[in-house]
Amino acid sequence: MGTMETLVIREQFYNPPILLQMILDGLDAGVMFIDTEYKILYMNKEKRDKNPGVKPGMKCFVVFEEYGMRCPFCIAHSAMEARTVLSNEDYVSIQKGVETPVHLRITVIPVYDEHEALLGAIEIAYDVENFYQTNIRLERLNKEYEHVIYALSHDLRAPLVSIEGFLAKLERGHHVKENDEIADHCLHRIRVNVRMMNNLVKVLLDTSRISTGKLEIQEVDIQYLIKNLIEQYTGKINKIGAHVTLALGVKMCKCDRIRVQQVFTNLIENTLEHCKRTENLTIEIGSDDTAFWVKDNGPGIPERFKSRIFEAFTQAAVESGHNHFGMGMNIVYKIIQKHGGKVWIESREGEGTSVFFTFEPSKRNRISGTQPVDLS
Repeated sequence: MGTMETLVIREQFYNPPILLQMILDGLDAGVMFIDTEYKILYMNKEKRDKNPGVKPGMKCFVVFEEYGMRCPFCIAHSAMEARTVLSNEDYVSIQKGVETPVHLRITVIPVYDEHEALLGAIEIAYDVENFYQTNIRLERLNKEYEHVIYALSHDLRAPLVSIEGFLAKLERGHHVKENDEIADHCLHRIRVNVRMMNNLVKVLLDTSRISTGKLEIQEVDIQYLIKNLIEQYTGKINKIGAHVTLALGVKMCKCDRIRVQQVFTNLIENTLEHCKRTENLTIEIGSDDTAFWVKDNGPGIPERFKSRIFEAFTQAAVESGHNHFGMGMNIVYKIIQKHGGKVWIESREGEGTSVFFTFEPSKRNRISGTQPVDLS
């Protein structure tokens, strides 16, 4: 039978022994045996208690779903036809006498006799309604949290603008009257902190928009987008003596152009900031049929920071001495996640860092064979 999952039984399938029935009755999952005609042969206590009036000999699609024929998406049928064990993590059942759908996690095991003739299937169903409702509540709370963050961030902007206005007046009036180093220092620190608060508010607003907003999916020339973005950083790239190459095997990509540009912007800015003291810094931005990437030969990421690199407001940024909020990689993570993709990092301290990410494969138009382009 190779790797095919099988149960070689006959009499025990049609008439389970008492000891087996006692074991099955102790489970908190509903267990049911059906034959190839979808007739119910056996139900354990959990199944019987939740379906009073249902007896062996009845057809499952009639008593549970009230169909006149086999259910259109019957997992038992698929398992028996494929001759393998199959599972459905979120099966929605409209059961007789129940007003609302029941959410189940179902596993079906096909059963064969000693001659490998199909006898039927064993269906094991877990009631996951509480889990489903908990997820709904968590999603609702998460949305409420994001709306609160957005509202607070938005409302914080007004007093910050007011503080900046009064600060400008104070600076002009102060410098006209006298040159006070202590006052100059205080005014400077106020402005620095107001600027930091403004940046924080912008980050919070942007993070909230990513989480709650909709993507504007369109066909994007990803090579043009990246080349144009690199041109904007030419001054900073030249200043630190970096050597940048493109190795793009993907020409067009279906994605949200603004958000994807933000991904590359954050990754490039992170690289230039963290690697600015690296001699002979090389940065490669590339892609192939499996992923996009941004690689560098910089200082790498310390082991203690790796597990927290995508966290919001990670302390890695603070501990490493960089003046930002540690939100760049978290925003990258959220954008990629929103596209249905994945993002991961390969890095060793002292050996550079490579950030890889993917979009949903069906939303990518791949064109391979592009040679590296020197942009330094």
